This record gives sequence, structure tokens and C-alpha cells, in this order.
Amino acid sequence: MKNPPENPQGYDWRLRGPIYVAEDQVIAGTGGQVARKGARIIFLSQIKLAKHKVLTIPVPNASALLLGAAAKAYCAAESLRADNSIDGSLRKEVSFHNDLKRFRLLTGDDSINRIGFHCH
Repeated sequence: MKNPPENPQGYDWRLRGPIYVAEDQVIAGTGGQVARKGARIIFLSQIKLAKHKVLTIPVPNASALLLGAAAKAYCAAESLRADNSIDGSLRKEVSFHNDLKRFRLLTGDDSINRIGFHCH
């Protein structure tokens, strides 16, 4: 799946916001740094990593996360339907061959087959 193009101003709709500064404002805790009127505010989250490193990532829009999950599930279901000849069957009632394939159709995931958490 390709990412949607950004608009000419560089704002990506998948990020939380947009929020813009209404008036020049001194940013607390920065030693007097000023956010100028019209500046875009970006919501960020920081994650502490090993060896005293901090990862900073933008906070996504909740709708974008859900749309992404739905799109992945749809693509997985489309692939499973093709792999199991669901649409091409001449029978009036069709089904998947096992529980794992049924679960993948519903969720786009095969975690029913795993124990514990594993990264892909």
C-alpha cells in the first residue's frame, strides 16, 4: 500500500493536528524561544531506548490508524479469498479450510497461531 501524497504545505493528514500558533508565544522551558504566529504545532511522543537514547516520533491521528488497519485487513481478506477459491467456486456455500484462515479473514492477522508477542 502506498502512502498518500502530502499537500503542498507538507502537512500529512495522518498526523494529529493541524494546530497553528494564533499569536507569537514564548515556549515554556526553552529559555525564551518564541513560536511565531502561524507556526504549526506537531504532537510528538518520546520513547526511552537503551543506552540513554530517546526516540521521538509524531503522534498519529486515531482515524488514520483505524483506516490503515482496515485497509490491511481488506487486502488480507482479498488475498485469502483468492487463495481459497472462494469467489471462483461453483458451490453456493463456501468456507475456509481451517481456523487460522478464518481468523486471518476477520483480522488480517495470524496471531491465533502464536503464543506470546513476537515482532515480524
